[in-house]
Amino acid sequence: MAAALEELRGLQSALTAAVQHGERRAGLGFRFRRLKSGLFDVREVKEGGAAADRIRVGDTLVSVDGVSCRGLSSQQLGARLLGPTGSVCVLSVLHGAGTEPRDVPLTRQLKRKRGG
Repeated sequence: MAAALEELRGLQSALTAAVQHGERRAGLGFRFRRLKSGLFDVREVKEGGAAADRIRVGDTLVSVDGVSCRGLSSQQLGARLLGPTGSVCVLSVLHGAGTEPRDVPLTRQLKRKRGG
């Protein structure tokens, strides 16, 4: 529960900062959780999001735009994942029992509204 609250606070603070500066910030369409190892794994991939069909639930996030995820707080990671709509973020991920991370470029996009 504490990890989920930390994750939400991180996203809230990143979004609040973006709104205060008048920026349109967008995400990558997935949720994550912090592991005991200090890295993060993918908890959920949103259908139709930037990450759909590119990363999978259970993938381990190694770095974001060349910056290691190890030791980042959930807030810090959330802030790195958010960015201007249409900008590219390169995730380095480990899939399953893989030993070599692969780079996955994703284009940030706003949530699509349902029904239209």
